[in-house]
Amino acid sequence: MKKELVIALAGNANVGKSVIFNQLTGLNQIIGNWPGKTVERAEGILKYEGQSIRIVDLPGIYSLSAYSQEEIVSMEFIALEKPDVVINVVDASNLERNLFLTVQLLEMHIPMVLALNQIDHARKKGIELDTEALSEALGIPVVETVGIKAKGLDELMRVALHTAKAGRESVTRDYDLYKEKLLKYRPEISQAADRICNILIGSNTALLKSYHPLWLALKLIEGDNYIDETVKKDSSCIKVYEQIQIEIQSLQKQYDMPLATIVTSDRYKIVSEVAKRAEKKIRSKIVFSDLIDNITLNN
Repeated sequence: MKKELVIALAGNANVGKSVIFNQLTGLNQIIGNWPGKTVERAEGILKYEGQSIRIVDLPGIYSLSAYSQEEIVSMEFIALEKPDVVINVVDASNLERNLFLTVQLLEMHIPMVLALNQIDHARKKGIELDTEALSEALGIPVVETVGIKAKGLDELMRVALHTAKAGRESVTRDYDLYKEKLLKYRPEISQAADRICNILIGSNTALLKSYHPLWLALKLIEGDNYIDETVKKDSSCIKVYEQIQIEIQSLQKQYDMPLATIVTSDRYKIVSEVAKRAEKKIRSKIVFSDLIDNITLNN
């Protein structure tokens, strides 16, 4: 085990991610900006079971598309700085919306734990989730938390530490098997991604030390400018870049809409299926505050 482990907290805005960060690190925080960016960087130190852990609170984002500084910062940190574990914090009361980022993180094939946060709020809304079913569907550990009350955080760190000990090698590198479990795209997209993956692997590009070939392939299919430029600039990809573009152009001819729209649509289908498996039951329940609001509005 390393002297210091690095854990990154990733998630949408307003899911309680920074609350969890504050609960874990207390006053042991360093706040600044990411190099060359105006985006705030927050990190702190936690001692847990004799292990020193550096926790980095990544900006709140909704996807890993490089459209904003926040998304680029998060993507680069996970891919290039390689935290030992990524804790994906999601709002249990808005599971389906939050899982869109979760699926993209899974595409990166990184050691990961899901913090099902604000579980108490979800239950007040009548939402009951099957944590085991969600864990099975995603293929990663899931821990229920209530960040503002520090509930579940000890279990979260225990699971994160165990995941870190297993290491990155425990995360499958066989993208065929991984897709069979969860990441199922329509056949045309999947087959094109396979071919692009094989081209990238054949190029022996150093980029694969940072990025999983499936993630790179999907980003290239989506037309992500940041990744497209990254691949073009890599000397080992100069000869194969044209091959990749031929695959993408051939794929685009099969659709009358942008490929980014197609891939996004498939991700939403995956997210919807996972959310349905996790929903134990949804009760018709009105909490007291809602009841007061209803009475007030009807008078």
